[in-house]
Amino acid sequence: MDKRRFLKRAAIAGAAYALPLTISRGLFAADMPANLVDFTASDLSTAIRDKHASCVEVMQAYLQHIHTYNPAYNAIISMVDEDELIHQAGEAD
Repeated sequence: MDKRRFLKRAAIAGAAYALPLTISRGLFAADMPANLVDFTASDLSTAIRDKHASCVEVMQAYLQHIHTYNPAYNAIISMVDEDELIHQAGEAD
């Protein structure tokens, strides 16, 4: 992530936390990041609870993210089979 993108997201997050909860939840749909992996944990939880995203969609987004970045960073050295992860996400839905 480049510096400009980081600062923009930090400013948006700071503004969202400064708003009362009822107002910030109302803005959630309009300000949703384009990619699920860019959500904060609390926003991701809200999106799943409010049926804006499913657990399977989240899992697929994170698996794609892993495939994109892990070859460069080698942060994940062992992982459960992807089909099993998708199945578990489906069960959570």
